[in-house]
Amino acid sequence: MPQHLAMMGGVDNDALAEVVLAGIALGLLRILAAPHTNQPVTALPSEAAVPETNLDRRRWLVLGILMGIGFITKSTTYVSVGLLLVTFVLLWHETRHVISLPRRVFEAGMLSLLIGSPWFARDATTYGATDILGLARHNAVVAGQPQTLQLFPSYLAALPDFVQTLFRSFWGQFGWMGVILDSRIYVLLFAFSVFALLGLVPFFVQARLTRAQIRQLFLLLAWIAFVLLSTIAYSLDFYQAQGRYLFPALGAIAIVMAMGVRGWLAAGEVLLARAPTLGHSLPWVGLLTFGFAAIVLDLVCLYRFIVPQLVVR
Repeated sequence: MPQHLAMMGGVDNDALAEVVLAGIALGLLRILAAPHTNQPVTALPSEAAVPETNLDRRRWLVLGILMGIGFITKSTTYVSVGLLLVTFVLLWHETRHVISLPRRVFEAGMLSLLIGSPWFARDATTYGATDILGLARHNAVVAGQPQTLQLFPSYLAALPDFVQTLFRSFWGQFGWMGVILDSRIYVLLFAFSVFALLGLVPFFVQARLTRAQIRQLFLLLAWIAFVLLSTIAYSLDFYQAQGRYLFPALGAIAIVMAMGVRGWLAAGEVLLARAPTLGHSLPWVGLLTFGFAAIVLDLVCLYRFIVPQLVVR
């Protein structure tokens, strides 16, 4: 992705925040995929009684450490709190460990707060006890930025421009949002996005998802939803239709898009059942085509738009 590649070239902690959040999500996905015991318990079982299950204490402690690292990295990782709660709800319907599951979640949460507490204490000292996230100070610093209701008569009136700008800047809108690509490129990217999303239909028709995989899919969708809602919430005040705010959920977005593409490839394999050699090579053809197209897109953005408009000669 050109825009993401450009963002990764900056001197900031966005890349680290994305890696940490991806690690947290991976840990939660592994917990959701791990087996669990269906025997009802009323007391916390010993560690030896639940090895390699979703109650394995080591999994939850590692998760708490990663969440704590996220707390001291960037606020974009704070959606991990919501993901932790979603995981708890999903597991609550599957297990009868009425004590051990809440305790594991509590331990992970407390460990993350312990790691993040020095940073929160620093913020409380710097910005005040009621602004430990620095949001009020941030709003004071960016007071001159345009607000949504100053640019548009209502939120509904802002929606078309918001969606269009969010989509464009997700793929590529460089500089201070001033370097816009050729409209035909955005049309092609929109067509690819719709193609991938429609591919979810044949994917789910052919897939036989287990209950664990369904839980994992729900967590991925929650990940995307939380990041999208946080982007929308920020723009309720300051108008910030910037696709880079969706990058914390890029891992989940990529997985969903890959599922859609895989759905079309699987449908193609079925149609080419009489030519098994060609059908089996179809995924490789798709992978190479996508990789080549991505490289070409990056080069076009760099030498056709970024260099001519941003490089000082």
